[in-house]
Formats: sequence, structure tokens, C-alpha cells
Amino acid sequence: MTDRRDMLKLAGAGLLGTGLTGLGAPAALARATPAAPGPAPAWAKGFDGQRKADLGDGRFLNPIMAGDHPDPSILKDGADYYMTFSTFDSYPGLVIWHSRDLVNWRPIGPALHKNIGSVWAPELCKHKGRYYLYIPTKGPNTSWVIRADRIEGPWSEPVDLGLPNHIDPGHAVGEDGSRWLFLSGGDRVRLSDDGLSRVGEPE
Repeated sequence: MTDRRDMLKLAGAGLLGTGLTGLGAPAALARATPAAPGPAPAWAKGFDGQRKADLGDGRFLNPIMAGDHPDPSILKDGADYYMTFSTFDSYPGLVIWHSRDLVNWRPIGPALHKNIGSVWAPELCKHKGRYYLYIPTKGPNTSWVIRADRIEGPWSEPVDLGLPNHIDPGHAVGEDGSRWLFLSGGDRVRLSDDGLSRVGEPE
């Protein structure tokens, strides 16, 4: 005899319409019930002594990056991925990281050496063979840009774009080749062809 609880379990397992009742139901239910998960895999240590996400068998653990790495900006460049994060008041800032699989990351080095304020949510991009970082800051409230011909640097001195009322830049290129920064609040501003100044006011 199958009681009401077993019937609900069979229904949840999709076995209710199979006609299995009585002594056959518990065995069918046991076969349909997934095994309890085993213990979580242990964290391995990476090259820097921090926990390593890659389990070495095609699986990985979250979070991918150990420590405080907010607001990631990731650039795919051929077979390579590059990433940087908000670095706030830490200098040298905007450390560039490299990966080939989005799981294992190694630092290349910092892109920002001059203190321009507290760095929040940068945008890393590449345009016509050159790398750019668009960098919002607080204190002063504005956005900056630096560029490099190689991701390893050297990176240029920061240029103030004069955007005191916006954060979270996102670089985009129009069908006509025009360059833009999309900004907080749904605004956008056109950039010069070299990406180092803005053309007009945010709209």
C-alpha cells in the first residue's frame, strides 16, 4: 500500500502515472531520487597562495577570483582575455589580469600609477589595435582615459574627460565608426576619433 506522502513523492518524481503502487513504489522512488551531494571539493592554492578556482577536471569553484575584485571589466582579444577591477584608493591601481579560459588568471601589472582619486568601475576596451581604460573617479568626480599600444604598457598619463555627473562608462563604436561612451542614467557622449576627449556634452 502506498500512503499519501509516497504518492506526492511519486508525483514529484514523475512516476505517479506509471501505475507503480504497493511494494514497487518505494523501490521506484528510491531509483528516481537523486543521491545526496557529497562534500564540496577542497580549494587548491594558486601561484600566489590564494585559493584556486580550477579543480583540474573541467569544473571550477566560485568565486573565480579570491579577495576583493568588484566591478570587473573583461576584454576578449583573440584567444586572450584581459580583466581589471575597481581599485578605489589603492595605487598603483587598475591591475590588468590575463587568462585563456576565464577561470585561471594571472596579473600582468598595474595600468594606473598616478593618483587621480578613488577609482570605480573602469571600462577596458581595444580599438584599432590600441588599448583604452576609461576610469570614473570620486574626489574629484570625473572620468579619465589612459591608453597603451600593448596591454602590458606603458600606459599614458590620465586625461580628464570632464564628466562630473556620470559613472559606469561603456565604450561603443557606431556603424559609421564614431566612438561613444555610454554613461550612467542612460546618457551617452561622443568621443573624438582618438578616444582621448569628448565631442560635445552628454546627451
